[in-house]
Amino acid sequence: MTIYTMADMLMHNAARPASTGAIEVSEDAQGYTVKLVAPGIAPEQFELTLVGRTLTIKGEATAADHKNDERRHLREFAVTAVARRIEFPLSVAGDQISATSANGILTVRIPKSANAQPKRIAVNGITPPAE
Repeated sequence: MTIYTMADMLMHNAARPASTGAIEVSEDAQGYTVKLVAPGIAPEQFELTLVGRTLTIKGEATAADHKNDERRHLREFAVTAVARRIEFPLSVAGDQISATSANGILTVRIPKSANAQPKRIAVNGITPPAE
């Protein structure tokens, strides 16, 4: 057994905590946009859940296993995992959330609920009584 094989075994069996993943959250009048850096994670490997105003994003991709008839000398591929939890200040429309993944970036669009949308209130003038 070589030092590389021993190191590979140690790394392969080590528990890997999920990284937080770099994130960007922006807001406009209609809702929020969350962008998360998640290279190597396919769209079907994400799990998004919304409870109240809190969005939880989890994603994990594992490196492919090697064939039994191969001898691996070095392995630096690892599990890629991200986990983030974002709480929004206003209520959101959970049934209208959409998510896309492209080029290692997960983009989630979270619309604000109708009652959280800004509303313009007209101000009417009152005509003073005639003297």
